Amino acid sequence: MNLSSIAWRQLLSRPLFLTATSVTFALAIALMIAVNVVGKDLNHALKKEAAYCDLIMGAHGSPLQSVLSSIYHLDKPTGNIPKTHLKVVANNPSVELAVPISLGDNLKGFRIIGTTQDFFKLKGLNASEPLMKLKEGRLFERSFEAVLGSTVAQKLQLSIGDTFQGKHGIDFNQSEATHDQFSYQVVGIAAPSHTSQDKGIFVDQASVWAVHQQEIKTHSVFKPIKSKPTKKASDEVTAILIQLKSPGSRLWLMDKLAKETATTVASPLEEIFKLIHSFIQPVLNLFTAVSWGLAIVVNITLSTLMIVITYTHRREYVIARSLGGSFYDLLKLQIMNVGGRVLLGLILGVALAYGGLLIAYSTLQASLGLSLTLSYPSSDLFWQLGGAVVGAFIAVLLPVVVLYRKNAAELLS
Repeated sequence: MNLSSIAWRQLLSRPLFLTATSVTFALAIALMIAVNVVGKDLNHALKKEAAYCDLIMGAHGSPLQSVLSSIYHLDKPTGNIPKTHLKVVANNPSVELAVPISLGDNLKGFRIIGTTQDFFKLKGLNASEPLMKLKEGRLFERSFEAVLGSTVAQKLQLSIGDTFQGKHGIDFNQSEATHDQFSYQVVGIAAPSHTSQDKGIFVDQASVWAVHQQEIKTHSVFKPIKSKPTKKASDEVTAILIQLKSPGSRLWLMDKLAKETATTVASPLEEIFKLIHSFIQPVLNLFTAVSWGLAIVVNITLSTLMIVITYTHRREYVIARSLGGSFYDLLKLQIMNVGGRVLLGLILGVALAYGGLLIAYSTLQASLGLSLTLSYPSSDLFWQLGGAVVGAFIAVLLPVVVLYRKNAAELLS
């Protein structure tokens, strides 16, 4: 008695059932894999970027908004702060680096970031080397020289020596004016850091101030005001990125600087942890629950299907039993039957999960600039997959028990 050939014939006898159960099981597996991998990759990406500065000083407003706009370039800034705060921060003995950034313009959606060369000295958590390194060229040394993030250079096909003009606004808007009188020249291209900084265009602050000062003059011509502006563009910065000598001083220094400067001082890691635990993780947990629910439905379907198949092929089971087939032979036959469906579902599930994630990650990077690197699942997934597979095989026990408890006459009637 060749159990393998019997199981194979049973599998192929109902191609619609085979497809339906395998695809449904594949969807459950794909969802489990996708949720696990996305959760792992998103946590790693967000924390990696949040770690390259210990604190961020910005205008009054949401600390999370300040973090998202200054580090991830995903939101609008909360406003500007006086440039004099930079000296207050830099003179604090606990501060290793105080790096200003000034925002306001973009090139086809990529933000132009006014900063200093110290930006390229910022290091990630437990990293010995700076987050951003040059791939070719040099850092900006004069006004209107630019260093491009790797994504910018690739997407816009810009090389060393090329020139470009920025557009007003931190996000691309076709209706906004182009600063035709101010041309930047590319002098450096950064190596990929696999962070949001890859979509930044880095220039010195004097360049940003010059452009914005011209805007102030232009607006004063078209909208005259009684008194002259009390502030110049060079009086303010958008935010200050702060790297500490000892990260352990983060909490007390955060409160101290906030009181001294009357600004919002945020800890990127703390804000990202809040975002992950209050929003991202609950959403991932919901999708995990949905995948488990789908797996349970598949197992119930498999159990019902096995009863139908058992009834359809009852003559073969009667012959098998008459030839000396035992309970365990019947169990093996059902396991082979279900095993084929499960194996097909696993293969399809892995392909669906990673194929879908490749497309999703590419879309995320193009739309949000968030750089996610596709990784292997965490160990938790193997327990989940194991549970789903074991559940599928447990589902075949009921038909076998029902079948074996009936005699040949009952089966053939």
